Amino acid sequence: MATLPLAHPKNTGEIQTMTTSTKETRMSDTARTALLDQVDAANRNTVAALLAVADAVNARTTTGPLPTKALPLVESLALRLMEGRTTLCRDLSWAHPAPATWMPYAPGLIRCAACVRTVLARIKGTDQDFRCDGCGKYSRPLYPQAAMIPGQMLDLPEVQFTVSMPTITVTYGLCRRCR
Repeated sequence: MATLPLAHPKNTGEIQTMTTSTKETRMSDTARTALLDQVDAANRNTVAALLAVADAVNARTTTGPLPTKALPLVESLALRLMEGRTTLCRDLSWAHPAPATWMPYAPGLIRCAACVRTVLARIKGTDQDFRCDGCGKYSRPLYPQAAMIPGQMLDLPEVQFTVSMPTITVTYGLCRRCR
């Protein structure tokens, strides 16, 4: 299920400062605008990709809040990020927003498209590949689902730093009962 991207916050004209051990750098209004444009582009690209996949497999799409079954997965991702148990693959960066994917069955990385293809190529149809991400039980069929967490630009004034959150597609499979 895809949600429409959230509008980015208005540019306040404030200059953000980041202090490093050797020098001080400032994020100019131009750099802020460029970062916001990258976040918006990543959101649009992700929505377009989700809609194309849904169209190709004749799946239903909705917009709005995350589906109820996705909430525990997104909460798990947030907790893993805060605890440092999930990181970005080497092709992604907190400084350059891009579309990304997180899979609960391989939770240690938020992956770029190339890394997702590598993980998907490893699926061999074993019993583990048919575990419901909602209840953990074996299920055939397993219904694929997706939910989009829009990318955002976050100003962290307490540490005088600006970071971009990638647009994250959470992909998961549910059994008939959990669906």
